[in-house]
Parts: sequence; structure tokens; C-alpha cells
Amino acid sequence: GKDSGVLLNLCIDYIRKHNLKRKIGVFHMDYEIQYNMTIDYVERTFKENQDILDIYHVCVPFRVTTCTLHEFPFYTTDMWDYDFQMEFAQWLHKNKKATRTCCLVGIRTQESHNRWRAIYRKTKERYANYLWSTQITEGVYNLYPIFDWKTTDIWVANGKFKWDYNHLYDLYYQAGISLDRQ
Repeated sequence: GKDSGVLLNLCIDYIRKHNLKRKIGVFHMDYEIQYNMTIDYVERTFKENQDILDIYHVCVPFRVTTCTLHEFPFYTTDMWDYDFQMEFAQWLHKNKKATRTCCLVGIRTQESHNRWRAIYRKTKERYANYLWSTQITEGVYNLYPIFDWKTTDIWVANGKFKWDYNHLYDLYYQAGISLDRQ
């Protein structure tokens, strides 16, 4: 999506600007039925940045058994995508023998009440007391660094920094769909 794309571009720019000698893990959930423009964007981004990305391209059949899942022992056939994401974060943390794993999530509270609650819920553990963080389990956190951005901020960033993006949004715009509905 547009938010995740901007968040990934921010991270890529930061790593390159500061010449960091590290990779950032990128989790891409492939639903097998996506627009070609979405697939093209993901493939372009991954190819152009493979030197700094540790890519987890996951295609999991939710409630359909059509692929091999031996790498993800937590998977069950009745698992929803958001449940898989939470379990994946814990699996990655354990698999990497990490002390702490922070999963950056590109969401904006402007989009829904559920997203707003993810940030402002009072009964949650946080990372370093950051409002925009949520502890998933011991040592594993979701961080939402662009939670307070607006839709227009996303498009200003893409234009200002000349970032690539999913050109499906151009078609939405040409079809008369408002920025907030895309």
C-alpha cells in the first residue's frame, strides 16, 4: 500500500544516506491475486534495493492448502493474515535469536478507528514508552512511525523525494476516486 511503500522508502533512504552496513528485513505478504501494478512495484523495489533488503516474500493460502509451509510451524489453515503477521514477527525474532525485534508498520490513524486504537489504546505495553509502539510479546514490538501522517503527506513525500510508488494509485486518481478513498 501507499503507506507501507513510503515507510519502506524512508528506511531505504536512511540506510543509504548514512551508509549503514546492514540490511532491513522486509515482510511482503503475497495474496496471489493482486493487481499487476502492485506486483510490478514490489518487484521493482526489491530488485533495486536487494543489497540492503532481507526479503521475506510470503505467499500463504489462508484457509486453502496450496503451498509448502514447513518454514512456518506456527501456520494453521484457518489463520487470518493479521494473525500470521503477528506470529511471523515472533518466529523471526526467535529464528534470528534477537534480543529485540521491531516491526515497522506503515499505518496512519486517519484511515480508521481501529488504526487509531492501535496507537492510543491505554492498556498496552510500549517500546521505550513511545506512543506509536505496541509490544506483541517479550522482545517483539510493532512500531508505527507514520501514524500521524495524512494522505496528502504520503503523496507530498513521494513527489518531493521522487520515490517510486505503486502506479495503481494513478489509475484510481484518473477514475475520480478521492485520495482518502484510494
